[in-house]
Amino acid sequence: MASSQRVGALVLAGVALALSVLGVVLAATDSNPGGIAKDALALNGYPPKTVDMQLTISSNGSTSISADAKIDFQKQLMQISMDIPSALSSTPVQILITKSELYVGSQGLASLAGKPWISESLGTSPPFFGLSLEMTKPDIALISSYRRLLTQYSGDFTTYNFGRGMTLLPLASGQIEKPVTGSMNFSITTGKEGEVTAANVTFSSHVQSISVSTKILSYNQPVEITLPAPADVVTNQKLLINSLWNALPVAEILSPTNLFQPAGITVN
Repeated sequence: MASSQRVGALVLAGVALALSVLGVVLAATDSNPGGIAKDALALNGYPPKTVDMQLTISSNGSTSISADAKIDFQKQLMQISMDIPSALSSTPVQILITKSELYVGSQGLASLAGKPWISESLGTSPPFFGLSLEMTKPDIALISSYRRLLTQYSGDFTTYNFGRGMTLLPLASGQIEKPVTGSMNFSITTGKEGEVTAANVTFSSHVQSISVSTKILSYNQPVEITLPAPADVVTNQKLLINSLWNALPVAEILSPTNLFQPAGITVN
């Protein structure tokens, strides 16, 4: 039972942190497609139809989970595949996101929910179209509410770094009992054309550090995302998902009810 809960909680932490890179970093910008370039990820000014990304999630600089994330922007589907490490082995896990539903799939969930997949309805449709625009060419100049840090150059790639203070406020279903001050740093790496090639976001306080890095592997390559059969899914599992979520310290920073922005955060 405890093992299944840990798997479920880590899964949900992973998907929220992965999406925080897209929702926090890219949503801080505006799109401005254009330009001609020769780098491998060049989009020629057109929003991508698909994207394949590598995600690396860490907590307090030690625990690390790697995942592959694919998005089909035309079908408005996202899939995250990862292996959750344990003492003796690892557990394969899949997360699927549609316009209206979040699915979590793992054999470890069968003992907890009775079926290998659980789902819950999303209160807000994920901004698939908006994300495709932002990946094309984020307008760095419009990121004015964050402190501009060092800008790094490496060949055709430019990495823009930003940071600012933040305060974590008490959450109704989270673990914070009093406000905690900390910081949020993020970076965006762009290619010669200005397209996003990598991103990172890190939330830090005196007791907690959670970071997720995203590396773009390809744009506009075929991706195949298949939804689970209805017979394999236990639906309307918001209470179970919240219960699993609150078992992890990540509940202090991100809320499972809104996967595309941090919950309970104000910036200083």
